[in-house]
Amino acid sequence: MNTGTIAGVGTALPEVRVTMDRLAGERTPEAMRLLREAGFEAKHTPHDDISPWHLATEAARSALSAAEVEPQDVDLVLTVGLPRGEYQTWALSLAVQKALGMNRAAGLDLGDSTGGSLLAGLRVLRAKFATDARRQVALLLSPHRFSDMVDLTRPGGHWLWPIGDAGVALVVKREGDGLAILDHAFATDGAASRLLTVQCEVADEGPCPEGFYEKEWALIKWFTLRDPNRWYADYRERAGRHLPAVILEAVRRSGLRLEDVDCVQAGYLYPEVAEQLAASLGHGVEVRRHNAHGMLGGAELGFALRELAADPHVQGKHVVLASACLPAHFGAMVLRMSRTASPTAGAGSFVVG
Repeated sequence: MNTGTIAGVGTALPEVRVTMDRLAGERTPEAMRLLREAGFEAKHTPHDDISPWHLATEAARSALSAAEVEPQDVDLVLTVGLPRGEYQTWALSLAVQKALGMNRAAGLDLGDSTGGSLLAGLRVLRAKFATDARRQVALLLSPHRFSDMVDLTRPGGHWLWPIGDAGVALVVKREGDGLAILDHAFATDGAASRLLTVQCEVADEGPCPEGFYEKEWALIKWFTLRDPNRWYADYRERAGRHLPAVILEAVRRSGLRLEDVDCVQAGYLYPEVAEQLAASLGHGVEVRRHNAHGMLGGAELGFALRELAADPHVQGKHVVLASACLPAHFGAMVLRMSRTASPTAGAGSFVVG
């Protein structure tokens, strides 16, 4: 049974691009060392505050255009990701539908990103297509708005990941041309030995009906590492065990062997984690990572997908999307690339905050 093909990818980025050059001179030597070890390339943040709803809506417009799909043709809108307190809403999928003029699609919001938000969403859509014949065209949304949860101006601040902001959307069809979704595997390994905590700041303000999706409420604010060096060693060891395992299991469930896979495309990875993954899989499989937009909770795989769809070297071949997320969640999914350049390679959308 056909369980879905990815027909279009859309992205949305806030206007401020932060690079190593931009950070140089503003940080201590220790922070710069951590930046290099984390594999920092760039990330995006808004000039002014911008909500996940804006990012999701602009990414959705881009994905629908790339797939040449009209909003009214979509019968399921799925948003997935870990909601942040001041932006939390019970109906983000419906809000995007309203903005796009949809009136016939079902809406589903998942507050979970175990194994990476984009892969978790594809896993759900694959199951929906397999069990519900009514679903023909779905829109998957993964907005990420967490960049200000790490404040390097605070004493003792450390880089966990260069957390950025972006919106990613995928159009997934039951049938048709595109990137065929095969099988998957996921693993979770607790809460990283409780080495990662979140500091909360609470403001006594409730939703304002006139500006529900635009108002900011300061609730969850900062990630805190109790022991940065111990956390990284703990995470690297868990990634070394689980990431190769989920990749190999996803390949096996897809009826393939690792030799049948052209490349493994990961989301954000530390350089050392990427090196140990390549060593575990062997020299026959190329391992790619996408660090160019910061860590987006697994949504950065949407940017990587656009590049893969435009790469003539992987057309008609099998690739594995892999995600290693915070604090210790891992996922992998096998895709069969289309034999010709795909509409998923459409340009991304930039959002002005």
